[in-house]
Amino acid sequence: MSPISDIGAFRGGRWPLEDFLEAIRQGVQWAIENRAVFDFLAHPSCLVAADPQFRSIELICDLVKQAGDRAELVDLDRIAEQAMGLAS
Repeated sequence: MSPISDIGAFRGGRWPLEDFLEAIRQGVQWAIENRAVFDFLAHPSCLVAADPQFRSIELICDLVKQAGDRAELVDLDRIAEQAMGLAS
């Protein structure tokens, strides 16, 4: 699942950070509950301007940690390996 990106949310100052964080929270929780992939799309120069403390990254990490063995942080290579049946 892909939520709104930081560019989509913050370009033009349309979204408050709290609303962006809530969208991320809902998306990550849905992905955990449904054993799905959550794809966080962000551009570093936009994210640092709108979220200088990187609260969005911290939120994702905290939610994954709280989920225990029901969630993990992975890169795109790992997702591709699992999709192709190559993961152990």
